[in-house]
Amino acid sequence: MHTLNTRINTAILIVIALTGFAVVAMLASRAYGGPLDPPGPVASTQSNLIFQPASCAGFPIVLSSSGSYKLASNITGCAAKDGIQITASNVTLDLAGFSVLGVPGSGYGIKSVGVVSNLDISRGMVANWGASGVGLYGSAYARIDGMISTFNSIDGFRLGSPSSLAHSTASNNGYSGIRVLNGTFNTTISDCNVDFNNGEAINALGADGITVRDCSAGNNNGGGIFVGKSATIANNHVHHNNGTGIYSDDSCMITGNSSEWNAFAGFQVIGSVACTVTGNKAFANNGDGFSIAPNGGYSWIDSNNASGNRGWGFNVGAANPGYPNIVTRNAASTNLLDGYTVGANNDYAPIVLASAVVNPMSNINN
Repeated sequence: MHTLNTRINTAILIVIALTGFAVVAMLASRAYGGPLDPPGPVASTQSNLIFQPASCAGFPIVLSSSGSYKLASNITGCAAKDGIQITASNVTLDLAGFSVLGVPGSGYGIKSVGVVSNLDISRGMVANWGASGVGLYGSAYARIDGMISTFNSIDGFRLGSPSSLAHSTASNNGYSGIRVLNGTFNTTISDCNVDFNNGEAINALGADGITVRDCSAGNNNGGGIFVGKSATIANNHVHHNNGTGIYSDDSCMITGNSSEWNAFAGFQVIGSVACTVTGNKAFANNGDGFSIAPNGGYSWIDSNNASGNRGWGFNVGAANPGYPNIVTRNAASTNLLDGYTVGANNDYAPIVLASAVVNPMSNINN
């Protein structure tokens, strides 16, 4: 009997212990089981895919909402229609290695419509359009990267302000390879190849504060790089153009460029007010190596090299009285008309043979 009572008491204790463990586990679960309002499902990161429209009625393809878009295939347009129009701000368009192709009589390949901002276009080709390949008119803060624009009837790229174009090619277009619209400011063009266009390689004459750097501009029918006021032109290779190589207005920084085998001057500074022209090379151009227009002043022409040009090596026009241009440490050799002609009111270091240099600021003429 005593043994039976002992077994019953032991069973009761086991039940009580198990019940206690269950209660503790339940409380622990409530205390440490995570947030009462768990997050929702992960949002999709897939871009909106763009396919070839079934008919011409599907053109233009209009991107009317902010977001990311990606080509799923090549797109071939129709006559009298643009290819893709962007009517919203904050749009990313990834061509994903595909092409937007025009036909005779078509419009723009890719065009912004209205005043929009923060557009990003990348990774593909725009070709054979009846207007320009990429036209961004009222677009602020547009970015174009890794694009090819070729064989379009007008310009390869048309840029608004401020915007940037990088790592891209504009070739064989009917007018300029790259045109920056009048009134544009603070636009940057970098690491681009611009060749065989029927107009200038880069035309930004009506724009201010433009930067063009690390580009190649060759074999264009209308000249090389043309910019307006307060531009920076740095480390470009401009060659074999049927016009002036590099052409600029007032207050420009022109440094580290090579301008060779162009049909007119290697460098032409038309405003010549407060420009800095340093460390450039002009070789075998059909006009002057460096042509600095008269009636300017306060420009510094320093440490440049002009050789083998069919005009003057350095043709520095007369400055306004009291506003001299400073001409120092340049080198000229074998230019057809001679190394230097420097107009009145300028301040220039002695022009001597290399073997006769005494003053370290001297200009050399061999």
